[in-house]
Amino acid sequence: MTVFIRCLVGAGIMFAGAGCVTSPAAPPAQIVATVGWGPLAPTYDGSQRSWSNGAFENRGSSYANVSGKYRDPSADGNSVYVKTSFQSLYVVLNNTNPTWNTDSTKTTPEIGTADGLKEITNMFNPLSFQSNRARGWISGCSQFGWPVPDPCSASFPSFGY
Repeated sequence: MTVFIRCLVGAGIMFAGAGCVTSPAAPPAQIVATVGWGPLAPTYDGSQRSWSNGAFENRGSSYANVSGKYRDPSADGNSVYVKTSFQSLYVVLNNTNPTWNTDSTKTTPEIGTADGLKEITNMFNPLSFQSNRARGWISGCSQFGWPVPDPCSASFPSFGY
């Protein structure tokens, strides 16, 4: 079960603790807008290491959601995952250049080749009332050990609300 935590906001800062209300996940709201992402297929040493594809959704102008599928095509013992940084576009006081700020980051469970094609689920993030544009920094990756960085491919779908 997914749980959302809503907190009091003061001066643009969220405070956890007192004033936070925990509630069960709301049923999925109607899709208002959808932006496709992928396919993402990062490589390492000339071999494709993961595959992912999907949609970045505006759910009821209340939540951003990532949906799609991912799999491990390489059978090399390195698991794969999809990571999403949910971002909002903000204009900082006394600055005319808007900037993307990461509101939260969520990652799917890591899977291996034997898991087949897996669904991306429960990747919801509340839309900021202080912005009117959302973006997903979505990365399809393969888990490598140190000192090799995880090979990833990224997409940046966005929508206005």
